[in-house]
Amino acid sequence: AVVSTQSTGAHRLAIGGKLVEAALSSRNPQLYNTLALLFSAIPGTHFSRAVFAKIAEILAEPANFYAEGWSSAAQSILLLTHSFFQHCKNDAVDYIHEFINENASHLQTESQVVYIFKLVSPFLRQWRNATQRKQILYSLYQVMFSLLSENSASNPDLFVDFMYFIKYIYVGDEFKSMLERHLPSLPTNVASKLKFCGADKSD
Repeated sequence: AVVSTQSTGAHRLAIGGKLVEAALSSRNPQLYNTLALLFSAIPGTHFSRAVFAKIAEILAEPANFYAEGWSSAAQSILLLTHSFFQHCKNDAVDYIHEFINENASHLQTESQVVYIFKLVSPFLRQWRNATQRKQILYSLYQVMFSLLSENSASNPDLFVDFMYFIKYIYVGDEFKSMLERHLPSLPTNVASKLKFCGADKSD
């Protein structure tokens, strides 16, 4: 049925949610790309918001994340989201940084944080809006600092390396003040590895 343009945002979001569930119920990753291409043609952000509502639901359930990997549900929505990112316009997902901030309380384990990395990292270069990309990266920095400050990461070097990658590829010295603000709260061995991440290029 054709959805009337008079439909409310909540109604469209509900329809987007049903489309997400329908796609995932196929349990056929080969179909995800075709379905995501069709979904990317849906006006507005209702489908993409439905996708991220599902991701939030997945993140809120710790049983989906364990040291060796992720549940099949987490992997399926990741594949569908990647397929959608390949085709959608940037403005369909311009609130990703808001999503990360709103769900920061669910990003408590190394596996969950790596999942978010896996979700957005392959597409960072695709965002033509530099401000939008920096907002996403700023949110990722905050998540990493939170995890590292609790000293609960089994592989802190992974996050240290990603911070340096973000610095040298995308933001330069723009996050220097944030880094300096968080360094005192980090374990000594991690802080020592990040001290040059906050250094100016001329230092």
